[in-house]
Amino acid sequence: MGYKLPTEGHKGKTYSIAFDIWFEIDGCRDPEGDTITPQQFREAILHKVASMKDWELKAGEAVNQCGGEAVEEGCEDE
Repeated sequence: MGYKLPTEGHKGKTYSIAFDIWFEIDGCRDPEGDTITPQQFREAILHKVASMKDWELKAGEAVNQCGGEAVEEGCEDE
């Protein structure tokens, strides 16, 4: 399960929405990217999202909503 929005005072169906985020890592010495560490992935993703303006996120600049599904009330992933 990913990030969960607060649901206090909300009754009814909620949805889980998936997103793709496009980012790149410059300076890699391996053409396939096999030497990129998990920490470098995290840093690159956080840098990309933190550097985007609100309008870029809303307009879908480097972010794409790729689906959603209803989540049954009271049902949580483990």
